[in-house]
Amino acid sequence: MFLVEVAGLRCLYTGDYSRLPDRHLPGADTPPVTPHIVIVESTYGTSRHLPRLQREQLLIDTIRATLNRGGRVIMPIVALGRAQELLLLLDDYWEAHKSELSGIPIYQASSMMSKALGVYQTYVESLNEDIKKVFHERNPFKFRHVQTLKNPAHFIADYSGPCVIMATPSGLQSGASRDFFEAWCEDARNACIICDFAVQGTLAKEILGGPSSITTREGRRVPLRIAVHNISFSAHADFDQTSGFLDTVKPPHVVLVHGEYGEMRKLAKALKDGAKAAGLAREVYTPVLQQTVAIGHQPDRSVRLQGRLGEKPLRSDDVVRGVLVRQAGGFGQQLLHPDDLPRYTKLLKGRVTQRQAISVDVPFSVIRLALEVMFEGVEGAGTLPVTSVPGAGGKGGEVLAVTVGETVEVRYVAADDASGTDAHVVLEWEGGRHGDMVADAVIAVVLQAVGEPVEATNAESAMIRARAAGDEAAEAAAEVQLIAALLRSQYGTAAVDEAGGSISLTVDGVSALVDYRAGKVVCGDAGLQARISKSLERLAVAIRPVGVDRLQG
Repeated sequence: MFLVEVAGLRCLYTGDYSRLPDRHLPGADTPPVTPHIVIVESTYGTSRHLPRLQREQLLIDTIRATLNRGGRVIMPIVALGRAQELLLLLDDYWEAHKSELSGIPIYQASSMMSKALGVYQTYVESLNEDIKKVFHERNPFKFRHVQTLKNPAHFIADYSGPCVIMATPSGLQSGASRDFFEAWCEDARNACIICDFAVQGTLAKEILGGPSSITTREGRRVPLRIAVHNISFSAHADFDQTSGFLDTVKPPHVVLVHGEYGEMRKLAKALKDGAKAAGLAREVYTPVLQQTVAIGHQPDRSVRLQGRLGEKPLRSDDVVRGVLVRQAGGFGQQLLHPDDLPRYTKLLKGRVTQRQAISVDVPFSVIRLALEVMFEGVEGAGTLPVTSVPGAGGKGGEVLAVTVGETVEVRYVAADDASGTDAHVVLEWEGGRHGDMVADAVIAVVLQAVGEPVEATNAESAMIRARAAGDEAAEAAAEVQLIAALLRSQYGTAAVDEAGGSISLTVDGVSALVDYRAGKVVCGDAGLQARISKSLERLAVAIRPVGVDRLQG
């Protein structure tokens, strides 16, 4: 079984299960918590298995009766699980009655059965207590009376005496079990015992209906005289196991799978009626293949405040921030101040320093200027300080650096011919929402500065100098030159009228006049006019400095 919990919703998937212990496997455990949803198999619907001892005795009696009349027993079975269970049963019975049965062989005709025995011997601790006790004296999977049949075809042709054979597959649709069945099905002395669930559409299911003949794989119609018995040793849960299990774990939602639809509907009705009689709230779903089941769930949002967060009483409108921790065996979910993590958990508080390098082909002054243009309100804006910090490259083993928003340090490492290192900048910041946003903006500015035309760089320098000197006329003229340079890089030829503050563009023979100060574009081509207007809006925003504090919003 698998118990999965997501956001407080517990879902238990049983798979194929049985709550009853058998000769080698323990019964399925009951989960320690109540799941909200149980997805459970419905293979046997409302059917009930015979008690184990009664089934075992019925099987032995059927085999003895067949052998006493000189017949052979074919038991089609799955290679893992049920095969080992029945081999243990027959080996123990033959050992207890070896004086009577020593001359009658038991064969298993499956290489997978043989390989599986090694797995069972390796993982004996997963088996039940009875098997563990036997292991102290002998290996119960080294059978005393069971032989491996390696060539079924030769055996069918050469052997004519009574015997018991287990072969795969359980549905008789192919393989060794089908070979034995077709060879022996016309002899009334023989018996075929169906020990597992017979799937619809298989030969095993067909012969349980009592037909007078069957069709062989070669297409021949042959009479069916072999005695067919259905003695289920299936590991699938029956109605009593399923209903008892659900009554114990009490899930409000049950989804039935792995069963024929008619049996699923019968089981669903019986489970609903049982829950109603017991006063339990239970919804039962019977989806068909690929049908989605939608189940509403209100997750548990409760959390325990501990440490310094729990020292003061809270009001209904208080906002509490911390680290949400869930510990097994503790108080469920806890909200802790980061500094309290070592006290209440095994977690430690740490910092993540992020670093990114970008190759550049422009001097540091260009990058510094671009940062000054973009970021207003940065510490030292306008006279952004250049400090010397330890680093690779640069004169005297030092690099130039600036700090943006007291958050992101931008280091410039000059090219070093001796080591073959190209010029580059290194951004370093402490990881976090604010730092990451500022770093993203700085990276964009650096990349733009690297790819910016020289004339645009010169215009930016002139604009910064004029702004620092308080010369508004010179700043406005330089701003027009900067816009013209950037438009020229996008559209081609651009002439500037500094006095009028206008820019003339020619694109594919079409003229456009940009009145930058008025923010207007005059052009005979409506499509081109719209494109230039949009570019103008973006450029106007790009050259206006951005306050770093606004990046937090």
